[in-house]
Amino acid sequence: MSQHSSWKKILVTTLICTLITGAGTAFAETDGPAGANAETAKDANAATAPASAAPAASAAAANRPSTPFSDVRNGHWAEKHIAKLALQEIVRGNEGKFKPADSVTRQDAVIMAIRFMGLEQEVDESAGIIFPDAFEVGNYAKGYVALALQKKLLDQTDEYALAEAAPEVSWGTARASREWVTKLIVRAIGQKELADKMSGGQAAFSDNAQIGDSYEGYVNAAVSLGLIKGVSGEKFDPKGLINRASLATLLSRAESQVPVAYKGQTAGVIASLTDSSLTLVGKDGKSATYSLAADTLLYRFDSEQAASLATIQPYTDAIVISANGKALYVEQSGGAPKVETISGTVASVMPAERKIWLRVGSEFVSVNYDDSLRLQDGESKPLAVADLKESSTVEVDRDTFRSSPLAVNVRVKGAPVNKTGQGTVVGVAAGSITIADAAAGTSATWRVAAAVAVAKQGRPATLGDLAAGDTVVYEIANDLVTKITVSQAAAQTVSGQFVSADSKLIAYTVGGKAEAEFLAPAVQVTINGIPDATLADLTAQDTIELTLNGQSEVTAVKVTNRNVLTVNNASITSYVAASKILTVTDMSGTPVAVKLTDKTRIDFNGAAVSLDAAAPLLANNRKISVSYSGSTAVSLKFVYKYSGTLMSLNTAANQLTLKLADGSTLALPVQTPAVELYGKSAATMADVQTGQTVTLLLDTNQEKAVAIQMHKVVQMTVASVDAAGKKINLTTGEGVTSPWTVGSDATFTGDSGEALSLSQLSAGQTVNVTFVGRQLTDVKRVPVTVGKVVSVGADTITLTDYSGKSTELALGAGFRIVKNGTTAAATSSLAAGDRIEIRKDERDKTLVTAIAGLSKKFWKQDAAANELYVIRSSANMTDSYRFKLAPETVFTSGDARIAISSLRQGDPIVLYTYQGMLLEVVKS
Repeated sequence: MSQHSSWKKILVTTLICTLITGAGTAFAETDGPAGANAETAKDANAATAPASAAPAASAAAANRPSTPFSDVRNGHWAEKHIAKLALQEIVRGNEGKFKPADSVTRQDAVIMAIRFMGLEQEVDESAGIIFPDAFEVGNYAKGYVALALQKKLLDQTDEYALAEAAPEVSWGTARASREWVTKLIVRAIGQKELADKMSGGQAAFSDNAQIGDSYEGYVNAAVSLGLIKGVSGEKFDPKGLINRASLATLLSRAESQVPVAYKGQTAGVIASLTDSSLTLVGKDGKSATYSLAADTLLYRFDSEQAASLATIQPYTDAIVISANGKALYVEQSGGAPKVETISGTVASVMPAERKIWLRVGSEFVSVNYDDSLRLQDGESKPLAVADLKESSTVEVDRDTFRSSPLAVNVRVKGAPVNKTGQGTVVGVAAGSITIADAAAGTSATWRVAAAVAVAKQGRPATLGDLAAGDTVVYEIANDLVTKITVSQAAAQTVSGQFVSADSKLIAYTVGGKAEAEFLAPAVQVTINGIPDATLADLTAQDTIELTLNGQSEVTAVKVTNRNVLTVNNASITSYVAASKILTVTDMSGTPVAVKLTDKTRIDFNGAAVSLDAAAPLLANNRKISVSYSGSTAVSLKFVYKYSGTLMSLNTAANQLTLKLADGSTLALPVQTPAVELYGKSAATMADVQTGQTVTLLLDTNQEKAVAIQMHKVVQMTVASVDAAGKKINLTTGEGVTSPWTVGSDATFTGDSGEALSLSQLSAGQTVNVTFVGRQLTDVKRVPVTVGKVVSVGADTITLTDYSGKSTELALGAGFRIVKNGTTAAATSSLAAGDRIEIRKDERDKTLVTAIAGLSKKFWKQDAAANELYVIRSSANMTDSYRFKLAPETVFTSGDARIAISSLRQGDPIVLYTYQGMLLEVVKS
């Protein structure tokens, strides 16, 4: 058995996922059918259409090497992948040609799968293989096809019948269709039994009638396994064809998902990179150094075009194909550098031991280094290890790919701090304090001097007397806090028995003594079991806890003694209007009697109604939800739908459990409900997962859920607003713009959560849109900051926006940096001078996107048309040379603003565009 056999199923699964679901519209020819040219011995590989190419990492040298095939020109869209597969001996060509646009035949598909899976050594070409006359296979392919039949990749009966049904063309040279390849791969991954079980149902595509009967089960199985999605959301195109260049591309990409052991190929992390050599550290921790030459092929994972050495990032994943110690092919296969950043202060430097000791919080961390360590000061100038001063604040990048990690970069952020500041206490720990500085707008943790002087409310105090929220004035000397004075104490709490409240005061008693406090402008009221409670919901029986701010105003009221119980989906058994007594039974049949009062909240389909208006609706057997404390009803809802978090889904018992906003749970029967999900036209119960927020629509008897509407938040851009027509056009991240009708219950909120109207939204704004099922229910405006990077910290960015304001922004947990198509979780991918956009994504995580500049030469200004012209490159006469100027467009040189009139023909400039607008023109 081949050493590759153990991972055969995983590898082929990867192959079909890439072929059928990857690269945009799979199996669609973009080069046009080239005719079924016969293949010659040892050249039986074929392909499909290319994926959308990522932006080029960088322009490579003009005379860079190409593939060994004369018909694959420099710049061919699949050149990268064909070159790699040629070096791996997966493709070998015919008389120096690759024939990239030729369609793949059945025997080609089989040969390619066998060769890519590493089973070629099991092919017996010397055996006298005889097939029936009707089953015609090229001589060079017989051994491969025989092995495929032996491995059950092909069904002998089906393929013989297929050959007999079309005697005018040989089985082997007939071009492979999508449905045939689907069947081949489903069998290869051992899912024939699943395909047999699913052969009775129609395929989930609009063109299912075109799928052959013998393929239906395989197509259904591939869909259920998530292997295919069709050429569009609704269409499978079972007769679609595949070309050679595209298959080479897809196979090349599949290699990144599984470890394939090709001769001369090594995978690892780039430990060092110079103009003439590259050192790679493998998973086993062993390193190997390869020489680089002018003809070394260089590529990046995020581009189809050749890269330059300057764009290959150290400390990232890479593959190298080499011979005799020379790198023939280098591909950076990952974008995230395998380094961690440690921030701290230098405690000591030990050059003899090649070690730096850092103080990180209250702990000491040792960092080892070697001769490759790079040090920079705050202005990015080189430093020697001997130049590091104790108590300097530094950021150290340490690799994470060696068993004994080494520091690779040290950036000095600042010398020991001496300052006076004002801020708010965030937290106090032994020997340290964290303060949110009012001027800087950021938090920092400082060590506290042993003899620190603390004062609170005009009296001497200790660190233990400080509380989070205290406003303080503090002094720092040599990075140690030496003095802290509390200028305003944090909020405090008091408890008592509620008496009354109006718009200005709340009265209560403490131990029988009357007390009263002023109310802050917005008071938060919390009562267990009552969402969105107000002061009007308080009763004389309530024990309350008041939160007072530094001005002794009440900002929050919490009821601590109410034990509010909720009965969901209860059935009314009786209502006595005279006594206002309502009796219900819960889902287990247990009776509950409650008294309705004028303070009982009554909700009918989202609208508040009075008790008099609700009385006629309190009929026997009607379904309601009732919350009560003691014997008094707190709230009552006539419910035709429930919204909450899905806690469990029992498909065997046809029951799901929901956690509602008030914390109560509800179990409802459900049977084949309709499922609505934004972005998916045919959602099923397979899309419903626990932990998701959903809305359940009930049947007319209010007894079971008949529809499940999934809640989904999608970030979009406002294209236009029609406030009068109550419509909004929204553009997705993929560039698709669609109109949406705004219902009366839709809400609109601003950057800080304030209520907005539809007319207050405008084109170009970024918004988070909440969908319930396929209904738009909420649009929240997302603040966006655009500017120029001044400096970066481990989790902060200081930038100057286009109004000239300089701001330091904290990125928070889970932030992402996108630059040149690469996503990273470290600010080290940014540099001073980068133009960036910062916003929160739909998950409320910070997303930083670098705005790429376009290098051109200035030609002229057309003042009448308000346009800027650049000199068009003779190499690309289709390139844009006219750019519309906007009122917001700025012209700069260095850090200074300049006038467009100062530009002269031929001046090198860099253009930055944002959301289709020319944002900035920089004179180089």
